Amino acid sequence: GAGVDLRHDHHEQILRLALQVGLALDQHRRLHAADAQVVGAGHAALQRHVTTQAVEGEALAEDVAEVERDAARQRLQAENAEQQALQAWRIAERTGTSAYATRKLMDAPESCRFIPSSQGGGLVLPMLRYDLPREQSLKGVQVIRDDGTKRFTPGMAKTGTACRLGLAVVGEPVFICEGYATGMSIRMALERRYPVFVAWDAYNLPVVVESVYHMLPGCPLVICADDDWKTTNKGVANNVGRIQAQIALD
Repeated sequence: GAGVDLRHDHHEQILRLALQVGLALDQHRRLHAADAQVVGAGHAALQRHVTTQAVEGEALAEDVAEVERDAARQRLQAENAEQQALQAWRIAERTGTSAYATRKLMDAPESCRFIPSSQGGGLVLPMLRYDLPREQSLKGVQVIRDDGTKRFTPGMAKTGTACRLGLAVVGEPVFICEGYATGMSIRMALERRYPVFVAWDAYNLPVVVESVYHMLPGCPLVICADDDWKTTNKGVANNVGRIQAQIALD
């Protein structure tokens, strides 16, 4: 019979084995390259995340620092305002007259001092935090000139300040309003029987009401709202006096 060439068969087997090994190595290289790309992409994403966090952390730190600087500036302004207010209060006269008070039909203005007519005339009203010790209570003053111009001490901490007209009696009503002229009108209408706290403006009214409520828990509070029926905001009616009085009531 025909002879079998064992060497040829053996050679073919070696070639097939080499081909399989080559394919396997090539597949391994492709997988390794893909893994390297995934790892590289993951590392890049992680790096971006870390960088983003670092940037956001720096921005937050800058924001916090700016808030702290603003708070420090406001404290310094408030302290300076207290000194200015104390000086203004001390140099004002204890007795006198006021053209503004006369126009508003005030009879014997209370809890105020006077600017001499030689200096333009006017009232000086103490703006006090009644929930603080006496030596810390004066935060500013309101000056009302004879021509009606009103000015608060610049930079003062106004929130929560008030001016009390008359003394409170446990169990008796206490009235709270916005402006000084309104407060004096209430005092006079009630023949000065009951005290009135002047809160200066609508937005400070709820704060003062809450403060008085805690200071005088046995006294009924009467909130005397300004009816700002003509006031508008961008063309829409905005009766801020009644709104803030309702907030204080709630």
